[in-house]
Amino acid sequence: MNTASRIALRAFCALLGVVAMALSDTGATASPTATFTTFDVPGDVGGTFPKGITPGGEITGYYCDAQFICHGFVRALTGAITTFDVPGDAFGTFPSGINPAGVITGYYIDANFVFHGFLRAADGTLSTFDFPGAADTQAIAIDPRGFTTGIWVDSNFNAHNFVRAPGGTFTSFDPGVIVNNSDVINAAGAVTGYYPDNNGLIHSLVRTPDGVVTTFDAPRVCPTLNGTFATGIDSAGLVAGSYVDAGCANIHAFQRASNGTFTTIDPAIPGATDFEVDAINPQGTMSGLYFTSSGVFGFSRSPGGIVTTYSAPAGSLGLSDAAINAAGAITGFYVDSSGDHGYVWTPAGG
Repeated sequence: MNTASRIALRAFCALLGVVAMALSDTGATASPTATFTTFDVPGDVGGTFPKGITPGGEITGYYCDAQFICHGFVRALTGAITTFDVPGDAFGTFPSGINPAGVITGYYIDANFVFHGFLRAADGTLSTFDFPGAADTQAIAIDPRGFTTGIWVDSNFNAHNFVRAPGGTFTSFDPGVIVNNSDVINAAGAVTGYYPDNNGLIHSLVRTPDGVVTTFDAPRVCPTLNGTFATGIDSAGLVAGSYVDAGCANIHAFQRASNGTFTTIDPAIPGATDFEVDAINPQGTMSGLYFTSSGVFGFSRSPGGIVTTYSAPAGSLGLSDAAINAAGAITGFYVDSSGDHGYVWTPAGG
């Protein structure tokens, strides 16, 4: 599989000076007592897509019906599923993040195909919001205090980012980043993500709670194909993600400390050619995917470099991870001949 194909698969499975270092991980192991639980929301015809998971194992996301209209869901640790739609939704409700208190954020699309943000309290109460004057508002993630982050689009169709306080106060910042999972804002309100430049190359950024935005690239990144993808931040400000190397041939996992130290952290997995990190929990345990000649597989990496691998059921055609909780449980979806299915992978002792 060439680099462009791998990056296309990555997109399918999902939608300053720095110091470079290298870190050797221990050999990967597959836990014999871990569990891989699959689930589908009743009424799912177009797929079940988990997006966030609480420390207690509650999962939110969306599923799509026979008309390919999508609806929100919450799955309890027991497996019980509750579905919901935001009033005014005409073209879909898309939960994208959940905090430890069970508050969900996301967006919905109205009859004029305008995007709006929403919050769903743990008791099911729904409220909506828009960035002032925005043509579209897309909420993506929520921290333990109730601060949300996401994207807003102005009248000229330029994308910007926002942080919204629980009381409703918005703060905008640029450049407009692509945020694709619920781990892009930490408990202190620091935000990470990635953005394209005018040439289509991808760069990453971190915004501290006091509003300072720092952009960065991997020290040895491909100069012509995509670039550096920051996809999560832990409670200490450690950013995780992936980058395309200087030879434009392979994808590598990285972590970037709050002081700017950049480390390539490819797990030592025999036969693996490419790695991507998609999420990180508050303690710094990461989840991601690795690619071999035989397919795509998942992994978990502890802060100490211990790597555990997992795979989707036999016959799967693709695998995606969306979020990892404090206990190390990972949720996402996999694809087989019958469609897209949700899963939760629980590590040994989780």
